[in-house]
Amino acid sequence: FAFHCTSDFMRRMYFRYEKVSTKKGDFSALPELHATSSGLKAYCSWATKDAIELCRLCCGGHGFMQIAGFGTTFGNYAPNATYEGDNNVLCLQTARFLLK
Repeated sequence: FAFHCTSDFMRRMYFRYEKVSTKKGDFSALPELHATSSGLKAYCSWATKDAIELCRLCCGGHGFMQIAGFGTTFGNYAPNATYEGDNNVLCLQTARFLLK
């Protein structure tokens, strides 16, 4: 639920930026938009990957069985930490914005 709310906030923030930047040519909100999306992408993908692993661990030995589906799910989701930018780099970009 929290990820849904943050993605909704991010979507509204992007559409607001797009509206202002196309009409007025004002790109001043771009650094904040980039830092916010970078931080959220890194956090959400790490948290989801860890949640999948936690679910597998909670199932005990059954979590390793193919019928549980955790191996496939984890294997399909784990690369999200590097898609569209490595999470470590994205965190550094967010930190740089916050320190400015």
